[in-house]
Amino acid sequence: MRRVFYVLIVLLAVTCLLFSGCNKNDLTKGMSAKEIILASNEAMQDVKTYEIGMEMNMKMPITEDIPTGTIEMKGSGLISVDPILASFDYDMQMGDTTMPMKMYLTVEGDSLTEYISTPEAEGQWMKITVPFNEEMKKMMDPKASLDISEKFIKEANIVGNETIDEADNVIIEVTADGEALKDIMGAYSLDQASGDMFYQMFATMDGISYKAWVNKETLHMTKFEMDLGAMLKGFVASLPPEEQAELEGLEAFMTMHYSSMNDDFEIVIPEDVINNAMDLSDMLSSQFPTELPEG
Repeated sequence: MRRVFYVLIVLLAVTCLLFSGCNKNDLTKGMSAKEIILASNEAMQDVKTYEIGMEMNMKMPITEDIPTGTIEMKGSGLISVDPILASFDYDMQMGDTTMPMKMYLTVEGDSLTEYISTPEAEGQWMKITVPFNEEMKKMMDPKASLDISEKFIKEANIVGNETIDEADNVIIEVTADGEALKDIMGAYSLDQASGDMFYQMFATMDGISYKAWVNKETLHMTKFEMDLGAMLKGFVASLPPEEQAELEGLEAFMTMHYSSMNDDFEIVIPEDVINNAMDLSDMLSSQFPTELPEG
């Protein structure tokens, strides 16, 4: 069961990076929905730092006595694009129990490292280091990122408008191309095992949909919503039959808010986290673990 939590956490971190790529002067006037999304992705290439607020609501089996329970994750994060460095603080609410968690993500040279605090024991951290391969580096290149965005979009439609923080936003619903999505997420994966997992998650899908709120004056993305249910069904289908039965009915919905574009802030990974984190890199090099070490 813990594997699902950590897969979702990794997906959350990757999604934060992947989909960050928004009045008086309406730059969207006369543009199609797809043109707006591509223009927004291009405008986001100039954003080097930003703040993100995130919410994820999950429905999943908790125990044999609670066949379906609700888990909520809420938090915020600071992200630097150049160099790639991020910190996240969030709470996981399960019934009456609240579990605060933190995560840091950094890219140094040819490696991507995540530090994840554990809900089992205060002050206990896990470390995951994986190769930051050439495909991932290409995706961080602005021109390559824009090329990927165009391939990614199968259909886009304007579905409304909304004022956020006194700024006018257009709401775009995007349907992603399933085949392109498999290739993109496979290339973006942390290693061969996670690449295979991502491929299986999208293997049976024609595509997924999400909504993006784009600031009409700046073209920056200000809000993002996605139903993760279809992806999670693919993940569950890749598990052994007994685990599939345990996770039947798994649902998840994610919302992200973007703000503080290009603000001057510093992200620092504490030395005690770097020096004392439990390294699980070897364990995750072949597969996501069924059970993580107890606190």
